[in-house]
Amino acid sequence: MQLNDKYPLTFTGMTLAKDSKFHLMPDEKDQKWPGTQEYGSKMLEIFENEKCYQYGNRTKTQDKQGEYKGGNGIYLPGGKEAWLGKDGQNGPIHEIIGRANKRFQVIENKLKNEGKELDSFKLKGAYQEYVYSMIQSYVEMQLAKQSDGKVMAIRACKENIDRGGSENAKYAHARLDPTLDQDTRNEIVVGAIESRALLARGRVILEKRMPHVLSFIELVEPKEIQEDTIALLDSLGIKFNADGQPKYQPATSA
Repeated sequence: MQLNDKYPLTFTGMTLAKDSKFHLMPDEKDQKWPGTQEYGSKMLEIFENEKCYQYGNRTKTQDKQGEYKGGNGIYLPGGKEAWLGKDGQNGPIHEIIGRANKRFQVIENKLKNEGKELDSFKLKGAYQEYVYSMIQSYVEMQLAKQSDGKVMAIRACKENIDRGGSENAKYAHARLDPTLDQDTRNEIVVGAIESRALLARGRVILEKRMPHVLSFIELVEPKEIQEDTIALLDSLGIKFNADGQPKYQPATSA
């Protein structure tokens, strides 16, 4: 992430936790879903920690007792104020969590009305991936706004096979044409998930990297994430044309 400082005009990197206890939820099985608003508050607490805006929060080390010390794996560029606002209560992160709460309250109510189980592990995993997707879109569009639309975005892990593969699948799902039939959707998403692992390692993606992204794909339709993303960006000052394409208007000084 130090490349952010070295090449501020051409490189912007961030990290989102895929190995923290909060993300993996090892003790979550058979737990009760706390409700959308309560879980949203817990997610917000993660991002209100000032360490999320410091380089050192990206990594963690294991001591002799096997306990992990250090960061939770999240680093967002630009500094705390850029994400939480000057007062710490009205920044992009609050808007993102608000959008997530609104969407997942609809999902929660729908599941209840259909008499389906409120699977806590599945809902929490999907909620996290929704928030991550919104953060990624916001960063990309902020950079596009600054550079008149010229941005190359990459989602990757060490080899871009497991964590990266699942991110690629989520990215593909979120941008699918909503009119595509289910078989075509499945082909695209499965290809995004498995292709790199099969080509590079001759195996499928690691099982532990799958549940959250699959939950997101199951619970959030492409049209829903697309509409929510446009609404979020619009509320944060990134406007769109009638055809859904962003307006790239570099900011001018007053």
